[in-house]
Amino acid sequence: MLGKIRGTIWPLALAGVALAFGVRSLDAQATPENTIIVNTATVSFTDANANTYANVQASVSVTVGFVAGVDVTGPATATPAPGSSGNILAYSVQNLGNGTDAVDIDTTVSATGIITITGYVYDGTTYTSLADLNTRLDLVADSLVQDTTITIDVVYDVAAGTGGQPVDFTLAALSGRDGSKTDNVVTTITPAEALGVAVAPDSNLAADRLPNSPTVVNYSATFTVTNSGDGPETFDLVGSTDPSGAITIVSVNGGTASIALAATASQDVDVVYTIADVAAGVIDTLILTATAQTAPNPSDRGHFTYRVVKPFLTVTKNAFRSNQTDTIISPPDSVVPQEVIWYKITVENTGSAIADSVHIDDLLVSDLTFLSAVGDAAGWTISNSGNDVDAYFLNLAVNDPRFIWIQARVN
Repeated sequence: MLGKIRGTIWPLALAGVALAFGVRSLDAQATPENTIIVNTATVSFTDANANTYANVQASVSVTVGFVAGVDVTGPATATPAPGSSGNILAYSVQNLGNGTDAVDIDTTVSATGIITITGYVYDGTTYTSLADLNTRLDLVADSLVQDTTITIDVVYDVAAGTGGQPVDFTLAALSGRDGSKTDNVVTTITPAEALGVAVAPDSNLAADRLPNSPTVVNYSATFTVTNSGDGPETFDLVGSTDPSGAITIVSVNGGTASIALAATASQDVDVVYTIADVAAGVIDTLILTATAQTAPNPSDRGHFTYRVVKPFLTVTKNAFRSNQTDTIISPPDSVVPQEVIWYKITVENTGSAIADSVHIDDLLVSDLTFLSAVGDAAGWTISNSGNDVDAYFLNLAVNDPRFIWIQARVN
């Protein structure tokens, strides 16, 4: 006779029937497979004269069949480091069936590119594929008796630059004798994210700027925002000035308030601004701040510092005798009719920026007759219309005085 012999216990018999029909779930106390349950009924009786007789018995036996059951336990979460290898998830698989069974393991990953399964460890041996692992588990099927638990370690690598990106890993175990009996555990793997951001440049005196005008409407500064963390991140962008007054921000990043960057990636961000018509020498700083949207929201700022510059011209005019080397003619000196004199007109830029399109307009009075005009060096364009002399000079540098000579005869 196979299995165990049980006594006359009606509740257990009913329990066996309930199991056979799947009325309740199995647990560690489920009646083992092949258990023979014997149920005996005893009948006693007497006759009318109260004579006793031997009891009469009838027995019936039932054999408990197999019902599969599988239970999987494992971690609900894991936070490995990005760019790491040899990480381990430990799972336990228990045979909750009422007899010896085998299990097959299956796994799924909800997204690609974040983790890579490199092996499965069972009983001290690493298997590189599920097929190899399941082949090994098939060999131990005869020893996986009721309530036995085995441990399976899943070894995996984490890709670099994946910080903060969750992925679900599911390990399922299936009964080898009844494939409809299965259980699984879902582990959410979220590589730990180290947040960081850098904004460049940090320029203490980036450049000199002229005030804007209808012909030069605005300026643009380019900052570089770098995600120095180990996962993709979105950064909010804010422009500001310090101490403010000279600079007015027109737009930041074309009006887009944030940028998304992969780990270690960079993006140029343009800030459009204007310089007000304030006093020359005023200094103002243009700032771009980038802040990660993920707590604890690290931020960094880059800046350009600008100085307002303007040209400023001074003009002097002197009269000389005809050889241009005599003493300057000044009161009480005098000239006589028909005498030739030279006027020297000097312009100097004493400001802080190049002066463009310098124009000297000298209208000689009617007591004089224009004879000629010449510049001190190349760069002058001089013309006249009668006694009206026009001299032009482009790009007059700071502290570089230039002059022209105008020759005229006293009438």
